[in-house]
Amino acid sequence: MTKNWFYTALLSVAISHLFVSCEKEVVPENPDDPVAAANKYVNTWIYSDVMSVYYLWNDKMGANPNNTLNPDAFFNSILYKFDKDLAPDGDRFSWIQENYLDLLASLSGVASNELGFEYQLYAYNEHEVFGEFAYIKKDTDAATKDFKRGQAFTHVNNTSLTIDNYRTVLSNATRNTNVTLKVWDVSIDLDAKRIYFDNEQNITLNLSNKYAENPILLDSIYTINGKTIGYLVYNFFSPDSGDETGAYDVALNNVMGRFRTRGVNHLILDLRYNSGGRVSSAIYLSSMIVTNLNTSNVFCKVEYNKEYNKWLVDNYGTEFLIDKFTDKVVVHDRDGKVKNTFDLNNIGNLQNVTILTGSGTASASEMVINGLKPYMDIFLIGAVTVGKNVASASFYKENDSKNKWGIQPIIAKYFNSRGESDFASGFTPDYIDSDDWNMPKKELGDINEALLGAAIRHISGETLTKTFQTRSLQPAPAFLREVGSSFGNKAWNNQIITNVPLP
Repeated sequence: MTKNWFYTALLSVAISHLFVSCEKEVVPENPDDPVAAANKYVNTWIYSDVMSVYYLWNDKMGANPNNTLNPDAFFNSILYKFDKDLAPDGDRFSWIQENYLDLLASLSGVASNELGFEYQLYAYNEHEVFGEFAYIKKDTDAATKDFKRGQAFTHVNNTSLTIDNYRTVLSNATRNTNVTLKVWDVSIDLDAKRIYFDNEQNITLNLSNKYAENPILLDSIYTINGKTIGYLVYNFFSPDSGDETGAYDVALNNVMGRFRTRGVNHLILDLRYNSGGRVSSAIYLSSMIVTNLNTSNVFCKVEYNKEYNKWLVDNYGTEFLIDKFTDKVVVHDRDGKVKNTFDLNNIGNLQNVTILTGSGTASASEMVINGLKPYMDIFLIGAVTVGKNVASASFYKENDSKNKWGIQPIIAKYFNSRGESDFASGFTPDYIDSDDWNMPKKELGDINEALLGAAIRHISGETLTKTFQTRSLQPAPAFLREVGSSFGNKAWNNQIITNVPLP
């Protein structure tokens, strides 16, 4: 039995009687209020069928919840929320979505009205804002334009972005079928405290509907100073676009097969934009990388709430709480049945693994770092990671006209084979370089790009040491500050997603 392939579509039956001690008194609704009655129907499922059973902090949920609230307000009211003073171990990551189909699609990288690029946002001159292209997505209209990583846009549909309007303007832009951007080449002079915008262009983009992003953005092989270096930009963990083909896992396996065939002995894994995803894909990636692959070795250990943890051990044994490395890539359907199996391509004799990180590197990405550390030397370059050592699962009810909601609560904490899970403040890189202030930026894959260039220097024997010790890394210039990004809008943002069996 493989735990990663228990699907949660059937987690709709009432099972709260298994854990009576977790129930709390609820506020009765007005029986004459149809909205309150509809809310109670959904909220009873949220509280009794899911959260009381699976939530990692089910013993610390809000008391006496008002189940007549709108489901999103109700869900947030019962969370054991993080507070740096009162609840430093609290929940920072559980979330809810009104339509579970949108939840499932987005977790597979499928987006409606896709712009075709990811971006980071900066405020300058006190109140003005510009967006900087982080990367351009394949098979979009944006990919056919003359966009470059590191270029900036200051206007959207002829509206200048400001600190007061940028959220609204960008949100409205994704509701249309096309958008016009004022695009510039941007450079920064930190000493002079100046930002320069040159070569203005006005470019109209057609947005993509139901766009499925492939997490493999780029894979390259370099031969430098007699070393064969593989470089992979991997932007989220997902087996496929939701079509049950395992296409993304299979494509990743093919990349590693090419790396092995070409004799790659140094790997640079670029996770700077990767904020999480499926546990199963994290296990595959780690198994493809680990030196001396042994399927008896533990990749990670999982711990659930007390009652559910006991139920799992009683029914499936302690081994169920352990994920091991694997030598197979297995494609399942939604019922957990095996559709296809492939031999996993472990690269082999890797002498060096360098992982590039960003301030949004989180969850499944951190799971890979944590899980590989007991077995090989990992050198980190970039920014301090988010620090998410807990996992979530998708819960929803299929074919229920009265409940279309989907929830993604935290259900588990994970550890590596040494029992380590001590990175709630993030992993601090061995060499810190905040990519934020590199303007203009080079294209990903360019050996002179800041983080890739540093990784190549490290592999070539240059000694790189920490240059900053604080979480802020490089001090932000007073005239320029980061105010957000598109990455925070992604469903897999800060997610480690697993599937669980039904009691």
